[in-house]
Amino acid sequence: MSVLSSQNVKRKNNKNKFIILGVIIIIVVGLFLIFSKKDKNIKHQINKSPDVTSNVAVQHNSVKKEINKSSVKNGTKEMHNYASLSNGDKNKIEKSQFLYYKMLEDSIKAIEQRPDLITIENHVKREPLAKTLQELSLDSHEVYKLTKSMKTSGYDFTKTKPNEKFIVKTDDKGRIWEFYIFPSKLTYYYTYREGDNFKTSKIEKLLKEEERLVKGEIKDSLYNSIIELNEHPNLVIQLADFVFKGGEIDFFSDCQKGDKYAIIVPRKYYIDMKGKKVFTNFYGDIEAVYYEGKSVGNVYAFKYLENKDQLPDYYNEEAKAVKRPFLRVPFTFRVGISSGFGRRRDPVSRAFTRNHNGVDFPVKTGTTFISVAKGRVIKIAYQRNGAGHYIRLRHANGYFTEYFHLSHIKKSLHVGSVVKQGEVLGRTGNTGRSTGPHLHYGMMKACRKCRKGFSYINPMKQKFTISTKEMSKAKKPAYFKMIKPLKKKLDDAINSL
Repeated sequence: MSVLSSQNVKRKNNKNKFIILGVIIIIVVGLFLIFSKKDKNIKHQINKSPDVTSNVAVQHNSVKKEINKSSVKNGTKEMHNYASLSNGDKNKIEKSQFLYYKMLEDSIKAIEQRPDLITIENHVKREPLAKTLQELSLDSHEVYKLTKSMKTSGYDFTKTKPNEKFIVKTDDKGRIWEFYIFPSKLTYYYTYREGDNFKTSKIEKLLKEEERLVKGEIKDSLYNSIIELNEHPNLVIQLADFVFKGGEIDFFSDCQKGDKYAIIVPRKYYIDMKGKKVFTNFYGDIEAVYYEGKSVGNVYAFKYLENKDQLPDYYNEEAKAVKRPFLRVPFTFRVGISSGFGRRRDPVSRAFTRNHNGVDFPVKTGTTFISVAKGRVIKIAYQRNGAGHYIRLRHANGYFTEYFHLSHIKKSLHVGSVVKQGEVLGRTGNTGRSTGPHLHYGMMKACRKCRKGFSYINPMKQKFTISTKEMSKAKKPAYFKMIKPLKKKLDDAINSL
């Protein structure tokens, strides 16, 4: 019995060994068939692509444009096929095909490895930009590399202004991936991560011009009327400073309710990312103006450019240039009067009255002011208990002007300097004997009998003779031909109001 039982056990063990061996053989054969089938699929796929270059371009663009899960999914299948090849098979693939798969692999890896970014929008404070960024919990070494990249690309950190907008995109570890800063509406700097370093590009928006016909009727002031038409105040400044130059129209005193105007001017714009026009605050040269006023009558002004290297001149419909010898106020914008010319109580002591030999304009410290007429500097001085920093000019026909309580006088000016009408002389302030920031503007007329050699006059009540300069006869025919269609366009605009 014992012999028979031992023989049965041996038979069972041998049977189990054959079963296990058979299973192993089946598994090996199955694996062999699977890998041989994959190898054929890869080779068939490679040979099936006749235009490798176009495939590379299409796949590259799709990966580059779509940084999301769908793009990863689209490329993963081909990546796995490529990864399953042996090194020997990879070497057999054409170079261009190999580059295609390598590019695809790198692109998808970059997409998979790029974290979810945190976008931070902020403004520059009154401190260095690097310090502002570090206060946002950004890595200090990252900030250093970022600022270094921006500096090499032309960004001037010394000109960074408070409240400049910037956008930074970071990961949860404080690493910077993208950075934008906007020094102006027309220029910005874009910095992006490239490996462990950064690259910065300066991007400037291309400005174009579109001719506009601006027309309206004045209700209270030309300034407000222009604003109501969604135009910028720069247009009013151009009219006053470059077209009429203190000539036939003084926009601070001649404009009345009911006056009409029409202006032909190109306005600058750029195309935004959505393909829409965005108009800026800048204009080209005003081409033509027609002003129909109760006090000044009908006034035309047409641009005439004699030399491309010079600023344009403006003439009326009779080819005459009109210009006032003195501007009404020493500013390029509308400003009120806090204290007029004449006798008044002393504003500092309030203890006595005396003559106020000028006009006070309440403006902030640092406001630029201009010369009301062409003249020569005869005095630059400082008076502690009176005028503070001041400048005095001599003009034609025995007139003088002076400007008190200044914070700054233009460095290039000295006694003997010649200044043009409308030239900036300096900035207003609160120096000397003063109760607050303002500009004191005085005007004098030469007087032999007077102790000082001049007497003070009220600048706001002076009426100066307007001088005219006529265009040469040889240029008139071409000028009249040029302005004819512009004049018709202006007339039609005024008649339509």
